[in-house]
Amino acid sequence: MGDVVKSFLEPLMEVYPLPKHANTNSEKFFGVYVQMLGSFGDDVLSAAAADIMANRTARTFPLPAECNAVCKHAVDTVKYGKHEPSKDGNRHEHLPFEQRYPDWSERRISAANALVCCQIGREALAEKWIVSLHDFCRENQRLPDRHEMAVVRKKGIAVQKDFEDMAARSQPNSLLINLVSLRRSMFDRLEKAVNA
Repeated sequence: MGDVVKSFLEPLMEVYPLPKHANTNSEKFFGVYVQMLGSFGDDVLSAAAADIMANRTARTFPLPAECNAVCKHAVDTVKYGKHEPSKDGNRHEHLPFEQRYPDWSERRISAANALVCCQIGREALAEKWIVSLHDFCRENQRLPDRHEMAVVRKKGIAVQKDFEDMAARSQPNSLLINLVSLRRSMFDRLEKAVNA
């Protein structure tokens, strides 16, 4: 628990004017910030205050929700020593691809390729649900059991039908063309792997 007033609010008060209602009831005004930000350490609070002063262009004192968001981002800055622009969903951008998306690692894809090279894979290929089977194997690192197989098969056949329906549209747009092309290339790649 850090000192919110000393590490965070005092530096901000040197740059941003307090709202008028803060002067009439300062204990309540600062209490909201202390309650919301009190779980952060002094290093995070100081980093967040510095981030706000360096990047905020508004002239008013920042709202508690904004301060909380910057403090959450500052946790990564302090922990990993790397500042990244504040964006939603960007909290692990510093990690290598395979750590951010482990089920898309080369190892997982290769293992799934090997798993689908069996009788079940040949059946899935013939019935055109091989992509869903491969996805299951990549995510779970195993073949589905008999109960899961029915779900994977049903889902795979439905998705394949959707793609066939999209491909048959009379006026496809560029996104649709790219999606159908990607699906076709995935199917072709898996067909080669299963038939090899």
